[in-house]
Amino acid sequence: MRKYYKLTPEGTRDLLFEESNAINSVSSMINTVFEEKGYHQVITPGLEFFDTFNLGGFGYMPEEMFISTDKKGRLLVMRPDSTVPIARMVSTRLQDESLPLRLCYNQPIYRNNKALAGKDNEIRQAGMELIGAGGKRADLELIISATEILRKITPDFRIELGHAAFLKAILNKLTVSDEKKEEIRGYIESKNYSALTTLLDEIPQDETTKALMKLPRLFGGEEIFAKALPLFKDTEAEYALFYLKDLYQALSKLLPEDKLMIDLGMVQKNDYYSHMTFCGYVEGSGDAVLTGGRYDHLLNQFQKSICAAGFGINVDELARIYLNINGTEKSKPADYIVHGEDGFEIEALKVKEELINKGYTCEYSVFSSEDSARFYAQKHGIKKICVVNVKTRIEEI
Repeated sequence: MRKYYKLTPEGTRDLLFEESNAINSVSSMINTVFEEKGYHQVITPGLEFFDTFNLGGFGYMPEEMFISTDKKGRLLVMRPDSTVPIARMVSTRLQDESLPLRLCYNQPIYRNNKALAGKDNEIRQAGMELIGAGGKRADLELIISATEILRKITPDFRIELGHAAFLKAILNKLTVSDEKKEEIRGYIESKNYSALTTLLDEIPQDETTKALMKLPRLFGGEEIFAKALPLFKDTEAEYALFYLKDLYQALSKLLPEDKLMIDLGMVQKNDYYSHMTFCGYVEGSGDAVLTGGRYDHLLNQFQKSICAAGFGINVDELARIYLNINGTEKSKPADYIVHGEDGFEIEALKVKEELINKGYTCEYSVFSSEDSARFYAQKHGIKKICVVNVKTRIEEI
């Protein structure tokens, strides 16, 4: 039975004219920033071996990926992330290149979200990866590049800074199972504070659980650093706190207070982030449209010890915001429709090319009569018709 042959799979959709134009416009603006910064585009396969995403610590469970097999029975996945394949690429085809590497991409990713979650399973994602550069200068380059992209779309955006060390420092001190730790991590990631409180009430209360309860609420401006210091004093996260403060103060010279926030409870879906993390939000979208951070240990999984950082952008969501701000972006009608009478089809094609070379846009008439060509042109907003016979005539429609 061909039960689903007229449907698209759950989490996917057809993109029609205005939506396609918006995606092209947003992609063009993003690519312009990439090029201005000296980043070079790469494309990775849509299909990867399952082993590439099963090295541990990547944050993707098998049930969250689209899994298939090749003709040899080897497990494949549809790419759920672009950073991991780029790490694989750097460790193989680019291993002899001089550092740092500035790479960018714009390609779909595929995530098998829960049914009725309201999330897309196919997402066009663009991003930058700065491989082989660490420290504040590299982090600043990426975050400022991210703000330049968001500013091109809308003035109503916000960047939030976090650090992977804060949650890890607390979880390392908790005397609970790894499963419980992952459950806690998931609740903080989804900002399900009610479930987090219920879970923590079942754990013996001490300074660590109190710190964990406070972590999601450490959100705001520069005052957050003073509130957080007592929680992380004499821990591995204390250095991270001072680094994040230094980064925040540097960025505040370029971004006003309402554009830059601190979120010490930030937890990324991708568990490979090791240090600084950041998210970008825009007015009109509830979820982050941009996520990134430093992942200095990811390439170790591919036997390549290189520091790295990057970010990914949800192009589809930015295109939706762009459409809401700018209205529908309809394609402009052609300047001419060129109709060749019987026996003059080739001559009509030549005339069409001549008009195109002069800078006009033209549609070639596939109709058997001039009246049909005129009717089509009127319906589609084409203002002029060029009729090719023994003589060529141009008329307003």
